[in-house]
Amino acid sequence: MSTATGHSSNSQPCYLCGSTHTEDFFTLPPIPTMDGVMSNSVEEALNAVRGQIQLRFCHYCGYVGNEGYDPAKMCFDEYDFSNAHSPIFIEHTNEISQKLQKTYNLHQSTILDVGCGDGYFLKTICNISKSKGIGIDPGFDFSSFKKNGVDLQFIRDYYTTDYQNIDCDLVTCRHVLSVINDPIAIVKTIRENLGERKETIAYFDAPFVQHTFGNQVIWNVVYENRSWFGNTSMKYLLERYGFDVLQVYPCWQNEYLAAEAKPRPLGQDPATPDADQVQELYQTVQAFTEAFKTLKAEAKEKIHNLKQNKGQRTLAWGAGARAISFFNMFDLKVEVPSIVDINTKRQGKFLPGTAQSIVTPAFAKQYNPELIIITNPTYQNEIKAQVKSLGLNPEFWVI
Repeated sequence: MSTATGHSSNSQPCYLCGSTHTEDFFTLPPIPTMDGVMSNSVEEALNAVRGQIQLRFCHYCGYVGNEGYDPAKMCFDEYDFSNAHSPIFIEHTNEISQKLQKTYNLHQSTILDVGCGDGYFLKTICNISKSKGIGIDPGFDFSSFKKNGVDLQFIRDYYTTDYQNIDCDLVTCRHVLSVINDPIAIVKTIRENLGERKETIAYFDAPFVQHTFGNQVIWNVVYENRSWFGNTSMKYLLERYGFDVLQVYPCWQNEYLAAEAKPRPLGQDPATPDADQVQELYQTVQAFTEAFKTLKAEAKEKIHNLKQNKGQRTLAWGAGARAISFFNMFDLKVEVPSIVDINTKRQGKFLPGTAQSIVTPAFAKQYNPELIIITNPTYQNEIKAQVKSLGLNPEFWVI
């Protein structure tokens, strides 16, 4: 078995391509399995369901999968994933919507969003293109969504062959391939449901393996991610299950990998993955494993100093996936009792595993922290600007 301090070869088959030329390269001890569901009480947070991370690399297709993933420990019926509170993510949503609208001349079209989440993306792209939108998601919350005049229909359900009669010009599947146990199944279902609709465009995105592992974003490694895709593995997945890939490109500050595709006849073999790209990625994941040792040692030193300075007022900012991984790794409940989040659905709840109370920015102003731990570097400029607007002048630790 591999550990977070080393790696070992094995012959366990790759989930995506079936090759036995695979290698386990990184593990973490059990952490809470869900980062899109905050806890309603301290007791619930401390008893959060946990699972172990065990990452495996495929030397043939470059797929990286969490082989410790157990779908029985996941539930998306009450899942809350929304970045619509963030100005920079709103800008990204607008950019993707405009790109798809212009590239494929979407106007008064029908757009299907599989795994639509809170519906924000679907509303955005339909508003831009004056199109009709259909969103399907088992966790969609009808109570808080406002259509604001956009022609939208939402179905609270899992996407299955029951929806093969939906005729659409664009089908999107965003932030889904990474968090479900069987991304092959959802791609196959989308393709089978499209049938002979050969002009329909399909858009997918998922966490970009090169960003997380190439930039050594340790706290991006969360249980909820079953899969990380790069150019080779994303193309392999889509081509093997009935799509011609038109474009594959990084998006959202290179954190995600997007793919645009069209249906092709089923049964055609995918192209052979680029061996040089796969080898380059292998070197990247090896370096990631080594970097974890250094980062963990540096974090432990900072945490030791934090625990020594018992009178220091410390807050965290950002109650997302990275916060859950970080705080559960180091158990900082006493030293960091609260965490700010601008998502109103998370405020008043508790971080799974360590039970920090999730508070509003107004609380931060009242608390006047001397140190703020920013849990997601993507948003650090946005957070620092908001902190400054509150009249606060703390030190920052960006993890």
